[in-house]
Amino acid sequence: MGRTVELAFSGLSCATLDATWSQREFWTTINKHRPDGFYQITWTVPVPEGRGLDDVLGCLRLLVERHQALRTKITEGGPAGLRQVVFGEGSLPVRIEDAPDEQGAAEAAEAVRGEFFRTEPRLDRDFPFKIAIVTREGLPRFMVFACSHVVLDGESVRVVEDELSAVLSQGSGEHLEPVTHQPEDQVRDESLDRSARTSQRSLSYWKSTLLASPGGLFSEVRGGRSPLWLGRLRSRALLAAELTLVPRVGVSSGALYLGAAACVLGEVTGKPGMTFRVPTSNRFTAATRSYVGALSQHAVITVDTTSGSFYDVVRGVDRGLRRAYSHARYDPDGLRRVIEEVEAARREPVDLAYLFNDLRDEDDKPKVGAPAVVQDAALAADLLDTSEEISWELLHAANSDIKVYVRVSGTADHGGLDVAADADCLTTSGTENILRAAERLIVRAAQGDFAADRVRAVSGL
Repeated sequence: MGRTVELAFSGLSCATLDATWSQREFWTTINKHRPDGFYQITWTVPVPEGRGLDDVLGCLRLLVERHQALRTKITEGGPAGLRQVVFGEGSLPVRIEDAPDEQGAAEAAEAVRGEFFRTEPRLDRDFPFKIAIVTREGLPRFMVFACSHVVLDGESVRVVEDELSAVLSQGSGEHLEPVTHQPEDQVRDESLDRSARTSQRSLSYWKSTLLASPGGLFSEVRGGRSPLWLGRLRSRALLAAELTLVPRVGVSSGALYLGAAACVLGEVTGKPGMTFRVPTSNRFTAATRSYVGALSQHAVITVDTTSGSFYDVVRGVDRGLRRAYSHARYDPDGLRRVIEEVEAARREPVDLAYLFNDLRDEDDKPKVGAPAVVQDAALAADLLDTSEEISWELLHAANSDIKVYVRVSGTADHGGLDVAADADCLTTSGTENILRAAERLIVRAAQGDFAADRVRAVSGL
């Protein structure tokens, strides 16, 4: 354990506000699934050469002063229910860890990030935004951050990273655009009549979707008792196939990956229909695209893997994802009532422990309108190369909120498909089989369409 310095701030706007829809949804999720689910967002930022510790602390202070969410605590109780308290003055502890060499600095940053991830803060007592700086010979090498999902979402992290990078490179924040949307603005927007109408449309969509949805893939398994191991497949063959299929089939690459994984899961479980929750960023305006705070909520989609051909399946998934994304703004208290109504009508619990997420920036995804990739010799060779190793990570010690988690996390050089599963649902070897089979489906589809009833043969299950 290193030393701690205080990052003081003062003279800023302060407020006590209702919690936003997103904050209330994540608060309920966290408290329902304690103690083993981890709900920290963590990230690491390298520090450019030539920046001293005071420089870095000054940049961090600027961010905390700009964004209300970074100096907010969450309280519960009383007639107002869940509230967010924005502080106008105070200090955030910054942990300083000194490392003996460059390799040690990277290892220390990774260790602190893991520690942050596994430690849920007391949101009413501690600032959820946590900071550590790893130094070598007194000079900063890495900054490590964590924040509860109640306060920040994934898109907020990208905004913070971009601003921090800009301030570190320029030496000041004068060139940054003014912040035009803060948590207090989001609370006001959600109190408007138009927001109530948006919520009702979303809740109606959830109700109709859940009433018609099939049972859960592993509805007979009680989740939350076993670890969830995440398998990561990085594959040049996947990327080559993705670049070919997205323009050819006219679907988002997220739909392509989810369609393939769903087809394989349907074969493995014998259940060709399934329902996934889908985290949605809800950043549809210029102001919200640069918003730092919790704005994301879940959508819901039902996937049918029996329709026609593989291309038909992924086109159906693409249509479903677009409908789902447009119905992901709602009052979470209303959603709880909808789920209760659906369970009463169906006389069985609703199993929503299946999650899909595309983690990539929009700029990193192949575009539907892009020219189709010509399958030259190099591309053909990539399509044949499906031998990459799978890496493993313990995602949760146990978590009753997730039985199967499918996510996309590719890069400019490799397609990336990840699958995590509760060990009571799938073993690690079973998860690996799903990853390999989904890869084979996508690669084979780049060479031509095939009937949906040939998934087992084509995927090699």
